Amino acid sequence: MKILFLTPQLPFPAVSGGLIKTLRMIEFLSQFHQLDVGFFLKDESAFTLAHLKTFKQNLGSVHVFHEKLNIGRSPMAFAHSLMLAMPMSVYRNRSETFKQICLEKARECDVIFIDHFLMFQYVPDEFQKKIILHEHNAEFLMWERFAETKENFVLNRLIKFEASRIKKYEKLILERATAVLAAPNDIAILKGIVTRSVRFEETYHLGEDHLLKEPEKHFQDSDFSLLYIGTLSWEANREGLFWFLSHVWPLVKEEEPSVKFTIIGKDSNPELFQPWKKDHNIDWLGFVEDLVPYYEKARVFVSPLNFGSGIKVKVVNALYRGIPCVTTPVGVEGLDLENGEDIMVSESPAEQSAQIVHLLKNESLWTKISRQSRRKANQVYSWDQVLNTIKRVVEQ
Repeated sequence: MKILFLTPQLPFPAVSGGLIKTLRMIEFLSQFHQLDVGFFLKDESAFTLAHLKTFKQNLGSVHVFHEKLNIGRSPMAFAHSLMLAMPMSVYRNRSETFKQICLEKARECDVIFIDHFLMFQYVPDEFQKKIILHEHNAEFLMWERFAETKENFVLNRLIKFEASRIKKYEKLILERATAVLAAPNDIAILKGIVTRSVRFEETYHLGEDHLLKEPEKHFQDSDFSLLYIGTLSWEANREGLFWFLSHVWPLVKEEEPSVKFTIIGKDSNPELFQPWKKDHNIDWLGFVEDLVPYYEKARVFVSPLNFGSGIKVKVVNALYRGIPCVTTPVGVEGLDLENGEDIMVSESPAEQSAQIVHLLKNESLWTKISRQSRRKANQVYSWDQVLNTIKRVVEQ
């Protein structure tokens, strides 16, 4: 079977949850089918081209095609998106030359696999074979939640307007797809916007399950510290970390002045966090290739998220490694976890601070959650199950 697999960006190195999933799907499907993989490069730096070369070498028989594309956010771009009646994010991934390449390749393929709603625009109108849409998030919901974080009336209304455009677009592509892969919590939301029958299949965004092979963590071997990992160019991560540093971190430090906080993640706009750059208790590391040593030493993992959708891979990775995680209700969406047993979940700064301090000092609670979270992840959140479901959907 020949598959045209379209994804918005080079999925290597897999430095985020979405890219981990994309790379795993490509590697797995290429074992059974002929793949043409197309994506965009945001730049052609030596760093990016080196990763592109490694990606191609690792995949061997997979045919890769790509194009440089980097359309920024601007009033002109927004105006063009309005004229073309497409969401701004879709417009920013629009290329006529890429579309022509996809049109030619679609004539020879049996399946078009759309990895992220941004790429559905490259399904030719006349294509009558199988179209599989992999939804990384219920995108419109994420934008609606993002709007609620903005107190500025004009900004709030503008983001809500964009959310409504995405919702309309998502409805159209969901109803055209042969099958839609999405997380259980996103499926429940997406079903509410379609007006005809759509075939949904459950899938999960999982993480680096090699962490399950690491030895069991022990309370006394960990440092008196917190760990945050997240790509800070992603708005949900940036806003969540800003909220945590503004409202929760001061309470934790007031209770435990010696606590340390390690923050890992590439940030394209570090000015936002400038007020905390001189905090000697915080270690800002930026992008880190090997995360295992940091999982090993930290005592508590924090994942503060106030908007977003889908499954949060950073949380799954914490489960895999057995490092107790403190997060918000948004952080555990789509995951079958029990508060106080597998994870700690809270919304208010005071409650979240209390949970963190409790885990930092209480060896019994820490050990219970560390072991139970790892056991749950090993039993329920398996890549084998996820990838075999995707294979079944492709081949049916």
